[in-house]
Amino acid sequence: MEPRTKFSHQSKVWITELTIESVYRYIALTAVFNTAIAGFIFTVKNFQGSFAICFIISQSIGFAICFFVVISFWLLKPRATLFKLLLLVGTILTGTVIGLVLGVHLAGIKNADEIYNLPSFIRNMSLGLIFGCIVFYFFLSRHQISYAGSKAREEHLKRITSEKETAETKLRLLQAQIEPHFLFNTLSNVLSLLDTDVKKGQVMLLNLTQYLRLTLDKSRSKITTLEQELDTVSAYMNIHKVRMGDRLEFSIDVSDDLKKTPLPPMLIQPLVENAIKHGLEPKVAGGRINISIGRENGILRIVIVDTGEGISENAGDGVGLTNIRQRLTSLYGEKAKLILKQNTPNGVIAILEVVDENV
Repeated sequence: MEPRTKFSHQSKVWITELTIESVYRYIALTAVFNTAIAGFIFTVKNFQGSFAICFIISQSIGFAICFFVVISFWLLKPRATLFKLLLLVGTILTGTVIGLVLGVHLAGIKNADEIYNLPSFIRNMSLGLIFGCIVFYFFLSRHQISYAGSKAREEHLKRITSEKETAETKLRLLQAQIEPHFLFNTLSNVLSLLDTDVKKGQVMLLNLTQYLRLTLDKSRSKITTLEQELDTVSAYMNIHKVRMGDRLEFSIDVSDDLKKTPLPPMLIQPLVENAIKHGLEPKVAGGRINISIGRENGILRIVIVDTGEGISENAGDGVGLTNIRQRLTSLYGEKAKLILKQNTPNGVIAILEVVDENV
């Protein structure tokens, strides 16, 4: 926006969109400026008289200028920048004259010849114009800063809202990518077990039912709790436990005081699925998954350790890990991160760190 256009727009917004709160604020600031000007004139110009007289005249001129500027801009609503400038000068000079006369009357000055003579009159007009423009520029600049801050906050809010909507969309896509093949494989296993091992088939079906119920509950809300997320993960691993048998062992270590911690859904499960699919299933002997959760220095740390095949040199992040990183960035910015590193002697350590704003 060019300077002239910016001045035209900002002055229009400032004058025509005054609120009661802003009027009170401007009155208080105007009184402060008037007092400062009175002190300046009394000290620097060696005003002949008491400070009270100088104070009364300065307040009268200042508020008269303020009144005429606001009223004229509000009534006329000028658009052209040149007209605005001419109107500003005219209203300041008008306010100075009327304010000076009113101030002399309120101060009870009997002999005002020294004030009304031509040299004094020109000096007063000049001072009124200078200080009036300075005060007007101060108020306009102050409004511009406030206006710019308000716009910045609006844009920031829009960006955050857009990023959260994107994150939610990606979450649904992730669920759509994870759940179908997992569901079909599990149902296929259930049908197979019902023919060979009815008891295991029933256990897997019960775990699948619990998993689907928990997943459905989470899909209806944008936020879940750590306890609900871990219940879903536990049901998920129990399903794989039935299928893999002794090849899969797992444990979850979390204190009771952390279970109610709010957490976006589908942050832990993709890491567990990644550990099973790429780490434990390809390994003949299987392995173990340990999930431990703690809080330290205001940071919620979720650690998932598996003893599977480890990190392959040619392996990429995959859909789940990429989605998690993107969601963490959009939801938390720099307040969250995902760390993957090699476990010793084999396997992967996935560390999810989130600044816990509830502490």
